Amino acid sequence: MFKTYFIRILAVLNVIFAVYVFFDAGQRLSDNHTVNGNLEKICASAGLIYDSDTVSDAPEFSWVFTREPADELTFVKRLLGDDTAVQTIGGGIVQYSGNSGEALFRENGTFELSLPDFEVRNGRSNSANELANRLELRLRKTDERSETLTYVLVYDKREVFNQTFKFEFGAEKGVKISGTYASGAAIRVTESKSSGFATTAPRFWDTLSENGYLISNIYSADAGYIYAEYKYTAAWRFSTDVGEFIFADGKIIEG
Repeated sequence: MFKTYFIRILAVLNVIFAVYVFFDAGQRLSDNHTVNGNLEKICASAGLIYDSDTVSDAPEFSWVFTREPADELTFVKRLLGDDTAVQTIGGGIVQYSGNSGEALFRENGTFELSLPDFEVRNGRSNSANELANRLELRLRKTDERSETLTYVLVYDKREVFNQTFKFEFGAEKGVKISGTYASGAAIRVTESKSSGFATTAPRFWDTLSENGYLISNIYSADAGYIYAEYKYTAAWRFSTDVGEFIFADGKIIEG
């Protein structure tokens, strides 16, 4: 008798939960439709043109790190060797020394790593990719000038627009690697709905107009991240008829 009663209660609770999920999903679809419809009206009234096919999806999460010296040590050992020694200099600065070279890490995650005897094989680009793979970094090349190659980090399949890595090669041998490394495990945080394109775009062109820019065409809008204080937060790279801009948290970061 009790078992039958209990099963009936569970069945009722399941129905209530299913109804809640259905209406919650419907509400979110309605909200998205309203926001997108408002954006189209705003664009039409402002004479602004954009192609929705050139707009990527916004990140669902931001990522928070806590500096972890043990992780930094593992990172540099991949190039400096297992015998790497550690010296704390002060002010959050740590020096790592190994047979292959040395590295210097600062409190904010910026670092310089030097391999004086590294020999370039099969071109600088291939050598930079080899070093990045050994460091277990996923990078995308953005610039190559003389002996210096610049890359941007790719995290969770998205570019971290302001997190660059530079590989500076010597004329005959040697390489210096510099950049910013977020050590430690990442904690996932749900991003605000306001980070989506439909709500970000109007704030973006309002900010541009306040700075003296008048745009009429958004060629593309790529969602990614920016890095600051051991955190990756949602950001957008807008390509427009007046230039390219990185926009996050209501501010133009670059452009």
